[in-house]
Amino acid sequence: MKDTRSQVHIWERSLAILPDTIFLDIVRNFIGKVPTPFHKPLLTKKLTTLFSTDEFLARVEASLSPTDKQLLSGAYVLGSPTQDELCSIFSDSISYATLQQSVVNLEERLLLVPNPDTFEHTAGLMINPLVVDRLLASSLALEDIFAPASDADTPYYRFLGGDPRIVRALLSLHIHTTLGTREKSEKVLATKYIQSVFGQDDAPFIERILLYNRMLFGEKILIEQGRSTRIDINRAQALLSKDPGELQLFLFQTALASIQPQAPKIAKDVPFRAFFIILSTLLDTIPIYHTRGLRTACLMASYRSRLPIANMDEFIALLFTVGLTSVQKPKKELLDQPHLQPAIDSDLTISFTEGVPVVDGKDLLHCLAFVRKVDVVTSYEVNKATIMRAFDLGLTVEEILRYLEGLTQSIPQGLQNLIGHWKEEFSSIVIYDGILVKANERLSRIIEALPTLQPFLISRIADGMYLFSRNSEAQWREILSSTGIGLLPRSITEVAHHTSTSIESSIGQSDMETLRPIQEPIRILAVRQPEPTEPTALDFQKDLRKAILAKASNKGEQEEMLARLERKLILVPSQISAVQGRTQTMQASGFDFQGKINLCKAAVNSTVELLELHILDHDGNSQILLTEAKELINSTKDASIRVLVLPDGEEKVLPIEKIFKVRKLRRSIFFQM
Repeated sequence: MKDTRSQVHIWERSLAILPDTIFLDIVRNFIGKVPTPFHKPLLTKKLTTLFSTDEFLARVEASLSPTDKQLLSGAYVLGSPTQDELCSIFSDSISYATLQQSVVNLEERLLLVPNPDTFEHTAGLMINPLVVDRLLASSLALEDIFAPASDADTPYYRFLGGDPRIVRALLSLHIHTTLGTREKSEKVLATKYIQSVFGQDDAPFIERILLYNRMLFGEKILIEQGRSTRIDINRAQALLSKDPGELQLFLFQTALASIQPQAPKIAKDVPFRAFFIILSTLLDTIPIYHTRGLRTACLMASYRSRLPIANMDEFIALLFTVGLTSVQKPKKELLDQPHLQPAIDSDLTISFTEGVPVVDGKDLLHCLAFVRKVDVVTSYEVNKATIMRAFDLGLTVEEILRYLEGLTQSIPQGLQNLIGHWKEEFSSIVIYDGILVKANERLSRIIEALPTLQPFLISRIADGMYLFSRNSEAQWREILSSTGIGLLPRSITEVAHHTSTSIESSIGQSDMETLRPIQEPIRILAVRQPEPTEPTALDFQKDLRKAILAKASNKGEQEEMLARLERKLILVPSQISAVQGRTQTMQASGFDFQGKINLCKAAVNSTVELLELHILDHDGNSQILLTEAKELINSTKDASIRVLVLPDGEEKVLPIEKIFKVRKLRRSIFFQM
């Protein structure tokens, strides 16, 4: 929340960007007749004073309808929504025509005002800065947006969070079996390992496991080399060190790329992360019980983050594949269940029920053991082949023993002896991967005598032949060149070699912390404060109605002021005055055929007006369409009107005689579309 001076400054900027004609119409409603020439800063100050008085603010709150509260709560979460965005998040439960005119009414009442920071680019709205804190304290809440459940045991939606057990198991399978490339590994996993290791074979679960597998390839933890696959241990460690929320994010990124072609480009940008944080925060903050609420949450996250959703049904199905589920509050007896800590059994199986603890900052279980089961009890098997593979990955006997001791607290002496024996057997042959340098006698003496070269020298193969590290080629080439040799030749049959780097996409520098502020509106609205004990709207509206009837000098003034009272534009006695011009909604109905034609003609191709058309559908039921008028076809008895139906833009041609009521409405108080 901002301080009062800052809020007033934003409010003044918002009014300053309005054209004078719109500004004067607004001012006349709130403070009466405006003398000319007028002084805009002085009028703004008078409006500021009115919106700072306790009586006026109390009546503003008392006048809020349930729809008003929904829209204002939605606007606060979205930050700076357009009118269409604000209406669309509630269009599943309220008609679009009702929502659109409710937003216009909130604009008239200056509860929604233009956002000066987005005015030049988008028609963004925000809650009036002078009233936002008061409304947040007692009138707005997430419950206005998401209906509560009638039963405390009703299941609600939650993300399971990324599962490191699945990541670890897949890494173990790739290390200790020949799963192969991504395409081949998916087939082998689906036909051989998912049922035996994870104990499930339903289609959604299989797709989730395969999604984890794709994520490992996408994050370059598994790297295809021809028909085989190489594992980057450092990147695997980086992934396993992430919390479940971030792991879920990476999985979501992989899944989104499968249904939205632009996802690979946007997945690493702030909008992608913002979307996931907003949706996760909504689900964690307030129970969402129904599919309608889930769609609303997705739309809110989409608009707030500017991440488009191409197909909502397909997108929600993807969320369930990623890990969204419907859960109930856990029973107390389930929370108190004892857990099995990792222990090495006599058959060299490591079994446990909880997650795997990190030992000295490392998670190495997948490197030195083969996964047998991931279920309530998870088990891995240590054997000669798995330990040999661990040696092949670069682990030493000391590292393996230190990790196992930290994991299980006790290592059988027999296993320690076996690991030492397997190391001797493994070391009977050594295969180096490096760059062979052949040098003459003079250069050989330099290589052997130069201390700065020794860290890069793997082995002296023979006289004048040296094996250097491939990964540090640039460094040792520079050192050799500095001895006066000059330009070194290129490697003979040089082949590009993949070098391991830190994960530069989503596992590298995280934007999570920079996006935390977008969670604040959701958390502020999470708990409704006690309702204010001010008089209800009905009480003071009766008094205002009596005052209007007494003050109006003619029937026209009376109708005008009563119409403003009905739209909640008059809240205090000082606002009871006639307004120049007509502000009531113009309409024609029944047998007023010419009146309907005139309203349609006036709204054709208008940037500021819409038509609300009341028609009968094929079943004889009344239907209300909010439309943009595009063309009046013929102006005689057989007239028709071509319209675009909002919000989807469907084009229709409707005979005027089939329309039993036409209402001409304002599209917006502030914007022309």
